Parts: sequence; C-alpha cells; structure tokens
Amino acid sequence: MARVKLTPTDWKDLEGGLEREWLLTNGLGGWASASIFGANTRRYHGLLVAAEKIPTERTTLLSKINEELVINDVVYPLDVNEWSNEVAEPRGDQYLKQFIQNYWSVEFHYEVGNYRLVKMVWMANGYNATYIRYRLEGAEQGDKLELRLHPLITRKNYHDEARANLEMRWYCDILENNAGFKYYRKEPGLPLQIRFENEKGWSVTQTGYWLYNFHHRAELERGLDHLEDLFEPQVYVVELKPGKSAGLVASLGEAPEEDFEVSLKNQQHRMLGIQSFSKLDEFGKCLAAAGDQFIVARPSVEQVLKPGGKDRTIIAGYHWFTDWGRDTMIALPGLTLSGGRFGEASAILRTFTAYLSEGMLPNRFPDKEEKLEYNTVDATLWFFQAIYDYYQATTDSKLVSDLYPNLEEIIQWHLRGTRYSIRVDPDDGLLHAGEPGTQLTWMDVKIGDLIVTPRHGKPVSINALWCNALGIMNYFRRELNLKTTQTYDTLYDKTRRSFLGKFWNKEGGYLFDVIESEDASAPNINSLKRDSSIRPNQLFAISLPFSPYANLETEELVNQAKSIINVCERELLTPYGLRTLNRNDPRYKTRFTGNQVQRDVAYHNGTVWSWLMGAFVEAHLRVFKDKKAARNYLLQFQSCLKEGGIGTINEVFDAEPPHRPLGCIAQAWSVSEIMRLWRLVNE
Repeated sequence: MARVKLTPTDWKDLEGGLEREWLLTNGLGGWASASIFGANTRRYHGLLVAAEKIPTERTTLLSKINEELVINDVVYPLDVNEWSNEVAEPRGDQYLKQFIQNYWSVEFHYEVGNYRLVKMVWMANGYNATYIRYRLEGAEQGDKLELRLHPLITRKNYHDEARANLEMRWYCDILENNAGFKYYRKEPGLPLQIRFENEKGWSVTQTGYWLYNFHHRAELERGLDHLEDLFEPQVYVVELKPGKSAGLVASLGEAPEEDFEVSLKNQQHRMLGIQSFSKLDEFGKCLAAAGDQFIVARPSVEQVLKPGGKDRTIIAGYHWFTDWGRDTMIALPGLTLSGGRFGEASAILRTFTAYLSEGMLPNRFPDKEEKLEYNTVDATLWFFQAIYDYYQATTDSKLVSDLYPNLEEIIQWHLRGTRYSIRVDPDDGLLHAGEPGTQLTWMDVKIGDLIVTPRHGKPVSINALWCNALGIMNYFRRELNLKTTQTYDTLYDKTRRSFLGKFWNKEGGYLFDVIESEDASAPNINSLKRDSSIRPNQLFAISLPFSPYANLETEELVNQAKSIINVCERELLTPYGLRTLNRNDPRYKTRFTGNQVQRDVAYHNGTVWSWLMGAFVEAHLRVFKDKKAARNYLLQFQSCLKEGGIGTINEVFDAEPPHRPLGCIAQAWSVSEIMRLWRLVNE
C-alpha cells in the first residue's frame, strides 16, 4: 500500500532528490533515513541508527551501503555520494525511476538496461534492526547479473561526525553457517551484526578501507562540521536472477529470529491493525502512518505501571529531538486519540505523571545520564488539556480519578509559586512566569546568555492555558463528583475577567502577547509594559475548551474573537501554518537559513510552524462555525507530503514563498495537529 509515490518529474534534478528525505522508525527511538538518492545529506542519516538506551543514546552503526548492479562485467552504480568538494560521485540518481513511501517500508525502483531492480527497506518494530531486500524484475536474457554491496560502518553518537582513526581496529566475527558478520571494537556495547537473507550464493571480499570526506550539505548550511569518514570492512557480492530476491538485515546485537517475509508481514499487520486505520481516507492514513513513528517505548520509573507494562512516550521530532514534555502533551491527542490508540495514550499520561516535580512536568529528557530539565511553564498546563481530551475520547473515569490529586497538587504549586518565578498573582489571578536566563514558553531559543524571545511576565498563551486548566478542574469535579481540596469556580472567574480586561489591545484589534512584561524592549502602554507584537500565541485564548473566549456570551466578545482571528489570518497565516511574527515587525525574518545563530534568531521571529494551524483552525471553527472553510485550510498539507520529509510534515517552513520545508524532517506536533484537525473537520 503506497503512501506517497515520487517519479523524476517530482524531484526534477539532483538538488531536488537530495532535498527529499525518507524516514523509517522502530518504536524504540531509532531509525533508518537518508535522501531518496541514497546520499547522506546530514550527520543524522544512516541505515541503522540504534537507541542504545531506549529511547535515547542513539548510535549510528550502518551509515549506508554503496550499491552496484553489474551486468556482464559492466558496473552501474545505483547510489549517490557527495564529497568535500561538493561534487556528487557516482551519479546513480540517473537510474532511479520511482521512489515509494509505503505505510511500513520504502521502495526504490531502478531501471538499468532491460532490468528493473527494486530495493525495499523496513525496520522491525521493537528491534534495532533494518532489513534491506533487492528483487530483480525482467525477462531472463542470458546476462550475467551481480549485485555488489559496499557496507560503510561506524560507531558514533548521532550528533557527531565520524573521523577516521587508523589506530582503532575493527574486529569481525563470522556468523554460524556463514550467514553474515559481526563488526565490533574493543569497547563496551553490542556489535553491529549483518546477516544475509539466504547465506547461499553470497561471496565476500575483505577490504578494510577508510573512505574520507563525505559531505553533509545540511550541516554545512547550518554552519556546522559537515565532513565524515566511514569504514568499509568488506564487499558482498550475490548473483541475481529475474524474479528472485536477495537481502540482508543489519542489527544491534542479535537480529530478530523471523525470516524476511515474516518480518515484512508483521510490519504490515501491525500498521493495518491500528484501530480505525482501515476507516481513514488516504490523507488520514498517511497522517496516521507518519504519526506512528513518534510513539516509542520509555522504561518506567518507580514502577508506575505494572512490571512488563508497555510504557510509552512521544519523540518530539526526527532526527535530533528526544521526548519533550510540552511536545508530548500537545501531540498526544492527535497521535493517539485520533487513531483510537487509547491504551498508549493512558500509558503516556501515567508515564509522565511519574516525573512531576514541584508541580511541573519536565521540559526535556536528556540523551545521557543527566538531570531532567524543568524549564517550561506550559508543558504542565498542556498536561491538563491532554487528560481532558483523553476523557472526552474514552470516558475513562478511573484514569482521571487516579490523576486528579496530581492535578490538584499542580494547581497548589502554581498558586504558592514554583521554579523560575512561576506563580499566580493574587491580585488578578493571572500566571506570571520567567526570570533572567530562563526560557519557559514554547518560544524557547537561548543563544549563550541571550533569550531571543524571553516573554517574561504574563504571556497570553500561558494565561489562556492557566484559565483552561482551572476550567478543566471544575469540569472534572462536577462530571465525576470528585472530592477536592477547594472549588475552582472563583479562581476561574477571576482569571477570566482579568484576562479579558487586560490582554485586549483595542487599538490593534488583537491580544497583547505579554502583559506586565519584563522585556525592556516591550512598548510602554498605559503605565504597563505590554508587548504588542502580533504573534500566533493569542489564538489559544479562543481554541482551548475553557479558554477566556470559549464562552462568547456577549456581542462584544464575539466581535473581539472575530477580530483576533482576522488579524492572525491577515498577518500570520500561510498554506503550511502560521508565521511567528508579523511582516511589519523590525525583528521579522523571511528565511530560516544561515548558521546556527542566524537560524535561532529566525526560529520564532517569522518562521512558519505547522502545529499552530491547530489553534487557528479550531478557533476559526469555534467562532465562524464553517467546517468547509476550516477544511480548506488543511488541503495544502497533502502536497507537502512530497517535499522535505517524505510522507510526513516538517518542523518549520520559511516565512515567505515558496515556504521551503526546514528544521526536523518529521515533527510530532506538526503531524499530530493536522491529523487531529483532519478528523475534526471530516466528522
């Protein structure tokens, strides 16, 4: 079942193919990924990037395989490599005639002479193992046909570029029955194992070469080290016959025992077995398959779940993110609830509850053995929304009852004050957050000691979420008749009145981004520092179920809500999401490009984020009640499945046309919000 099909008319030239990337994941935090031409255009690419400590500590083991089809002793290279002089050699792209992203695998269709060679790649879910299978198509013509494979191996942290070390030896053991090889160094860690699908017919030649200065164009564009050396231990050769297959599996340690056909069918059955998958339309299925890539295992802490339970988390984005509290809570409804994956949603909520500290969820799980980072004010508030959405989808009162005391504890911590000056102002009930040197909202870029978008004070999105959390507490108390330490009606009403009275920018017809701002650059209005930047954060004041504008009981509130949406549409909306700042602002950046500092400055100052379409479309639906119009806002995302990350949605896009897809090639909340909205507008 094809998810996305590409032909030369889609990629047009070498540049077009190198800019398109595929991704497969294994449910453990690991992946296989490259450009569609086989060239590794970034340091994170590899055919086997394994999570050595699930779901983190990713290690690249098999970087790529240089492939050659040999017909009557004439060699036809099928892959592409870029070198330090930015020259591509060989040019196997001329033979690629079709690329297919299936729901559980990727396919490459090469045409050489009268033959078609089909390569299929998939990963075994729950294993650090990548399968690669080749099948020759065409009539028997008496030609001598061979496939030569040059595996290029390494053992590096996925954030690094590997460099040759001539003093470091690779060791090789032959597997039983000559079924393959184990490659390892004299250091801790399981070996890379490469096992042939059928050990008969393969011949092996020892090489032991270093190949120097592979060029990673994406890293050069980011202003980072962009050269890598890889080691070729051997060359594998197998004779091909039309209609026959030959393959290998690369794994960290032992590979799964099942044969190739069984493994492939297991991946098919797993995807087709996801609840409601078969009922989705084609775009819905594409989103569901893309969303599945982010749901991974995370071992429990303090036995939150029963021993042997399947604890789950959500990877924020591929290739370089781990699991983040904010991203997980925002992405959970779309990735799990929209697809009927209620058990996994429950597991994620319970898993994250174990990490609550001083009324806060962690911002980020580090890769290594480091302390959890709690520098976020909104992850915890999105936790309330995720639980509410879960209950709306499942009516699971037990989970809500179990977690309600945790929610009450969170409220109490916020009332009396917790880390980073996060505290409720007793005068108006609004939530203050921020102190020098910290970045707490989703606009969280920090360059050295500089916070690019500090938003210290009372941010509009944070107070919309705070008001929403209080409303959710009221809802659960009444819905489930729960005993509580206090009622939340008074707190909710006070917060809502203060919000409506203080955030409305009457002159501009929209909401201030931050009030009582501690940012010296914020304009001084009415003796209060109010940041009048036009940003998309204001939309959460309408889109959330218990937000300040959720109950439009007066004509004045209706008109304000319409004005907010219209300003955001006029100033911020693009086909792929919302700009993070309006064009007339002197800080506005048109392109997310340049070195790391330049990109960081642009990240939240114009750059388009797809996940923000969730707040915009939901707010539009709530106010204008036009489902057809809401659906039309999402249609352009169908075309972007052929750009950037194939079959998925990138993290960000350039602020100006043609809105080039950038950042992570697959971002959890980008996919989840479009997935959630697509179901909403098609119900």
